[in-house]
Amino acid sequence: MKKKRRKTNKGNAESAQLPYRDFGKLLRRLRLKMGMSQVDLAEHLDLHPSYLSRLEHGERRPSPQVLKMLSEITGYGLENLLVACRLTEESGADKETAYERMVSLRNEVDELRRRLGRIAQGEVAKGAGRGPRPEVRAVPVYDVARAGMLLPATKRKAKALKTVSFPASVLRGHEDAFVFEVKDDGMVDAGILQGDRVVISPKAKVKSGDTALTAQRRKKPSLKTVFFEDGRVILHAANRNYQPVSRSYPRDVKIIGKAILVWRKMG
Repeated sequence: MKKKRRKTNKGNAESAQLPYRDFGKLLRRLRLKMGMSQVDLAEHLDLHPSYLSRLEHGERRPSPQVLKMLSEITGYGLENLLVACRLTEESGADKETAYERMVSLRNEVDELRRRLGRIAQGEVAKGAGRGPRPEVRAVPVYDVARAGMLLPATKRKAKALKTVSFPASVLRGHEDAFVFEVKDDGMVDAGILQGDRVVISPKAKVKSGDTALTAQRRKKPSLKTVFFEDGRVILHAANRNYQPVSRSYPRDVKIIGKAILVWRKMG
């Protein structure tokens, strides 16, 4: 009896450490059925192979975006994938999935941005015949590979990917601002998606609860919501797949600048 109890306890411990083991097994089965290696499937999903390995081991739960791409590649039903990794509520009047709620929220955000864009274009059109065109300013665009973004604009050696123009009035007081191109899904629940460009102001004061571009030791810069507490900074990702991280500040974390504007090309 004792041997059997120890085996049961071990199984419970493994289940606690691998909360998405069932989904991991399903993912591995689908990959092998297609005759693909982890590297091949990771490339199709635009993921790092090590991250895909953690998914197959049941250590992580994929985002709804990854599940949608996986469903398209494998032909396996999206609803079944959502159930396998517990992103679908099995009870409730309408059984609306978490993925559908997220898509709905993003559509609302996009629609609001489109309306604001039309309003702004209308205001520019009204004033076009009454005076000079509004002054614009070109802002350099950097991605995570540009280590030079940690330096002031006057000292950066790395060349920008390109520039994006904004009304000078929007950037007033942010003379050293630059654009950071988002490459991860860490802020999707805040409406900041992969491919979005975020204007960063290094001189703007960053307070608890602000979204800022941060750099941890030996890690690429990334957007996080920051909270300061007793010589430490807590970094929150707006994605429930990622846990908050507490680091010594400013020893282990640098605050590069505050996010002041999100820009997304529509269409």
